[in-house]
Amino acid sequence: MSEIFEGTIVAGRFVVAERIGEGGMGAVYRALQTSLDREVALKVLHSQQAFTARARRRFGREARAVARLNHPHIASVFDFGTDNDDQTLWLAMELVAGRSLGGLKREPLDILRIISLADQILSALAAAHARGIIHRDLKPSNILLTRDDEGREVIKLVDFGLAATQDGELDLDNAPGGLGDEQSEVTSARVIMGTPRYMAPELFRRHPIDPRVDLYALGIILYEIVAGKAPYPGDDPREIMRGHLKEPIPQLRAREGDVPPELERCIYKLLAKEASERYQTAAEVREGLQAIISEFSYVPWMVGGPRIDGEWGSMSRLGNLSAPGFLSGRGGQTVPPSLAMGSVSKMGGGSAPAPLVGREVERRTIEKHIRATIAIGHGSIVFIEGEAGVGKSRLLDWIRVRVEEAGVMKVAQGTYSRNVSGFQGIRAILEEVLGARDSTYEDMPYLVESRLRKWNFSPDEIELCIKLMQPGGDAAIFESTGPASERRLSGQERAFAVVERVLRQVSQAKPWLLILEDVHCAGETTLSFLQHLAVGMHLDPMAMMLVATVRTEELGEVPEMRYALERLARFGSENFARLRLDRLSVDEATNLVLKLAPLDKALATRIAVRSAGNPLHVAQILRYLQESTKLVYNNGQWQLTEGVDIATEIPDELGELMRFRIRQVASRHSDAPAMMAILERAAILGQRFDYRLLRHFVGVESGSPWRATLDTSLESLVKEGFLREVGQSGEDILEFDHIVMRDVLLQSLEGRRSLMGLHRVAAETKTAFYGKRSSEIAMQIVEHYRRARDPSGVYAFTVKAARAALDVSDFKTAMELYRSAKNLVDSGNITAELTVLDDVSGVLKGEEVALELAHLERRLGEYASARQHYRRLLSDGNSHIALWAKWGLGDVASRQGELEEALGWYEVAQREAEASQTPASSEHDTQVYSLVAAFSLAGLGGVEHARGDFAIAERRLSEALARAQKLQHRTLEAEVLRLLTDVVWRLGDANKAEVFYRRASILEESFGDQEAVASGMLHSAEFLREAGQTSRAETQAQQARAIFEELGKRHNEAHCLLTLGHIAWCRGDFKTAANHYRQAHRHYEAFQDRRGITHCNLHLARLAMSVQRLKETQTLVQEALEGFRAMGDRRGVAQVRIIHGRLEHAVGRHEQARETFESAAKSLETLGDRRSAVCARAFETLVLEELGQYDVVDARLDEMLATVPAFALADEGLATAFDKLCGLINHRRPDLAMQLDEIAEETWQRLGRPSRVASV
Repeated sequence: MSEIFEGTIVAGRFVVAERIGEGGMGAVYRALQTSLDREVALKVLHSQQAFTARARRRFGREARAVARLNHPHIASVFDFGTDNDDQTLWLAMELVAGRSLGGLKREPLDILRIISLADQILSALAAAHARGIIHRDLKPSNILLTRDDEGREVIKLVDFGLAATQDGELDLDNAPGGLGDEQSEVTSARVIMGTPRYMAPELFRRHPIDPRVDLYALGIILYEIVAGKAPYPGDDPREIMRGHLKEPIPQLRAREGDVPPELERCIYKLLAKEASERYQTAAEVREGLQAIISEFSYVPWMVGGPRIDGEWGSMSRLGNLSAPGFLSGRGGQTVPPSLAMGSVSKMGGGSAPAPLVGREVERRTIEKHIRATIAIGHGSIVFIEGEAGVGKSRLLDWIRVRVEEAGVMKVAQGTYSRNVSGFQGIRAILEEVLGARDSTYEDMPYLVESRLRKWNFSPDEIELCIKLMQPGGDAAIFESTGPASERRLSGQERAFAVVERVLRQVSQAKPWLLILEDVHCAGETTLSFLQHLAVGMHLDPMAMMLVATVRTEELGEVPEMRYALERLARFGSENFARLRLDRLSVDEATNLVLKLAPLDKALATRIAVRSAGNPLHVAQILRYLQESTKLVYNNGQWQLTEGVDIATEIPDELGELMRFRIRQVASRHSDAPAMMAILERAAILGQRFDYRLLRHFVGVESGSPWRATLDTSLESLVKEGFLREVGQSGEDILEFDHIVMRDVLLQSLEGRRSLMGLHRVAAETKTAFYGKRSSEIAMQIVEHYRRARDPSGVYAFTVKAARAALDVSDFKTAMELYRSAKNLVDSGNITAELTVLDDVSGVLKGEEVALELAHLERRLGEYASARQHYRRLLSDGNSHIALWAKWGLGDVASRQGELEEALGWYEVAQREAEASQTPASSEHDTQVYSLVAAFSLAGLGGVEHARGDFAIAERRLSEALARAQKLQHRTLEAEVLRLLTDVVWRLGDANKAEVFYRRASILEESFGDQEAVASGMLHSAEFLREAGQTSRAETQAQQARAIFEELGKRHNEAHCLLTLGHIAWCRGDFKTAANHYRQAHRHYEAFQDRRGITHCNLHLARLAMSVQRLKETQTLVQEALEGFRAMGDRRGVAQVRIIHGRLEHAVGRHEQARETFESAAKSLETLGDRRSAVCARAFETLVLEELGQYDVVDARLDEMLATVPAFALADEGLATAFDKLCGLINHRRPDLAMQLDEIAEETWQRLGRPSRVASV
């Protein structure tokens, strides 16, 4: 069918009405399906493309994929097929009467609407992804906006024209040696399909796709809608591709208004270049969006509130409390408009309230009182107490917005201040409830009078109320009283009664929420009225709730406030509640920071700690950092400017607040100089300190001028809230209430000549006070000596801190500290003759520090630096250090695969260590020489093991084991036992290997050294893999990797990855194996580890052979062969030859393959590696069978079948060869075939493969 016009009949039952769109593969028509009398969207493949088999396959795939889906947000597929001419492919789909989502870019920005639509899109994607279907071409034109039967806006996802299903194809992209080399991203002959503007980076790279490509596309769509433009705009597909692949994510700037930071972070996460850094599923994104909604959503406490009638009129409810919300099921208005943008997207802008974080208990309590007020008309008074900035006003905003937006209460608010007290707050409430807030001074009396007359107030009551509402009127009323003899009510009591009656009257029409802020400034009159009101509400409840805020630090200055609260509490929890707002926890404050601005979580946590959990201080710190350009915006996040230490930054507002508090408390103290001196010395000691330490500190100063007033000063500081007692189990520990308070005090001390002396005294005091435990606080003492400008003290305790870090396996910290100590020595300010070094136990001299530094660098993989430091120590006059340097050079060479060099250094170190042991040697010298000799001997055994000379390795390692046991060096003993385990296993003695393995495991279980534990786990994994226990092996390797990663030992992590890759390969999980091998290869390259790189190439060659990638196998075989030959690793060369023989066999070069297998087998037998030799002989026998040498084969098999079962091998090569042999000899020697089949099956099971996956 070449042309389709109006009236064209397709497939005998679809009558075309009009063309409504055109896509990459076909046109879409509105058509009538005559058989069912319904309109459909009919997609027809372009005639010029319909003839290709590929187009037909894609079209059929789209139809079948989408037909499997049944979802309200996915356009349904009704039918598909070919026309009668067999040249037209068609697809009948649900006809969606809607428009493209792209139109939202030109409409006012409505965040709630965007989130709602995004949630619907994600719902559709989640359903598709759950069935293994990926859209792959998600874009605005494929998302249609329509409305359902109830008029709600809904989306429909259409056009799965590029839909793909996930498969398990092997991904070897980026593998070394050309295994899966990437082609040019643009010039590849393979077609990249999709719309460039919305394509994820992995699509351009032609990596295997998964659902995360759809999530990336959604991120682009959301960015476009919010910003009004694409993140990577342009018309040139190459430029767009470059943006997706290379350019950082542009800063999201809303085209109007602000964006909640949570939504901003959500979009940035969707747009991560690496799929692993994005949300992993659509469900995860939905959770993130729901969190945004939950933060600002109206929680329907008051469903079924009273109907509003009467003169006040009916309140317009913004949220329909009875109908389930479409998005969240919480009620139509899920996000109050006034709070949807409650937190500014960019710091420093906007005046909207900050997000409310935490306060769940307080919210529930308030909810309970609101429910009682609305449902049964039983009001109450609630006091919210807390320090300045803790969030009292923000909680009030939360209450006010929710009751107003729900339309269930009216709100009136009054505020007090230091300059406005008296009855001002109550007067403001009266103005609101009587509708007089906006009236003029002249009109107010007439408005109030008309209102009160309708409620039958007496003229005296009306006059009193009007007078009360006029400026100064409250003072006149409350200061005058009538004659006592007439028993008239006082003016105050009459005024209270009138105000109460007004409040009762208005609450009959609709419940009221009254808010009074900063009641601590109100004075006695307001406090008396609140007690009067509480009595009235207790005796005769009314539908009114009053919420008041009090600043706790002011309570001490307002005793009448404390008494009033105590009296109010007598009315019981139903009528009165006191809610104390404490500071936010670190997690809550971190959450607040992240809601205010897109930051890295670690930085957000530091800001949270700096703020001490005070929300106002959080905002002040953020604003200060941004306004002072100490935060820079980069790739979707605010980051600290380089060189900025947040621990030293003090916002001006916060610093001034702290200084004001210091002046305030000093002014109230009887001996202000003494109190300030004690406070300053406490600040010098630290954020937290022991009382006894402070007492000792002030006591050792000349004359001890402050010791007599210490206790009284501390009591005052605790009472004033400067310090708090945090000790447990009898400890007398004090802590500054706010971290910035201490910093302000230290800042005030800067520049004083006495400061250096104070820090010296503090260092000496801590050293004496903590004694042997001083290493635990060594860095504190270092800081004191640094401020005292005492380099010897800095050096001594830097070394102690380094050794303490080593004790807890914090290698990176220890290395940096040793480097600092070495730099001090190199600067010339420290000499070995300084007596301070002898006064502090456990301090190393300069050359010892250099050796420790070299050892750490070697352990952490910084080999170039380690070599440099070891070489400098070779000529050291201290023979111990020179010997260890030679051993260290051998170990570095061994780690990098330079086996000949390693052999040389180990031999020199062993020879010289043994020669140095003479009868005249001291016990200490003898111990050191014996250790160096034992470690060197173990190193020699390790080199022979690496080269495959197992007989020599066994001899040397056995001797090293005996020496380690004699020296009682358990770490060396365990390491040697691990090597011996593998050696004797290779030599075919499984029982002995098991004994060594168990001995090593028992030793390592007793270690406290995390590195040694992880090394033991890795060795266990390798042994368990060889023994066919792949599940246990994988667990051990993963645990070892986690420990090495935590310790920062990336070289060891590479060994774990290599082992994990081999385990995955054994199981037949080639994709995972390739991924692990690639990661290990990158690590080895970073460490210039030739041995590791070569082993990676060996394993990748095996993997490529398993999946019949012969060209890549050949390249990798050549690279591995060159590497092993260069290292002199004869076993490695033989293993590569086995793979080479398999390659020759695969291409039909049988005679060459036989010779290669035979050569490899002989080499391995010479080396004593009987297990690997069996594999080579198995392949050689396979080739001999194919060459027709049956007698030789039968003899060889009889010999092998007598020995192989005892080895209990888990070898893929053996299983593959025996599988193939079984099929070849079955017709002539069924008996042998049966035995081969049993051995092969057992071997596959030990490998962990669910079924045989044989490949030659």
